[in-house]
Amino acid sequence: MIFKGNGLTKSNNKQKVSVMERFLHCRIHVDSGQSVRVNLNTEARIYLLDDKNYQRLRAHKRFRYLGRSQARDNVVIRPDSPGTWHVVISGANSSSLSAEVSLLS
Repeated sequence: MIFKGNGLTKSNNKQKVSVMERFLHCRIHVDSGQSVRVNLNTEARIYLLDDKNYQRLRAHKRFRYLGRSQARDNVVIRPDSPGTWHVVISGANSSSLSAEVSLLS
């Protein structure tokens, strides 16, 4: 799945991708043993969140996440458990930010 800050979306698996406030967001299902890979075109923060922490982020409350506070290139994150996860990416210039999110076995 590839998504960009201007809302342009290309999806191989029909997952909804949205630009919310100043974030790129996608919801992804991760099976046991899989990791999430994020490729960036520029420096950004990457958060991998469960549903509870995603709602806390949206409510501007403290939240816990897996990921990197600052990343430039290819980042691989292994979730704590299988299930539905939220990939949230934010950068200083979200309008030019683009990312590719994929699953690794």
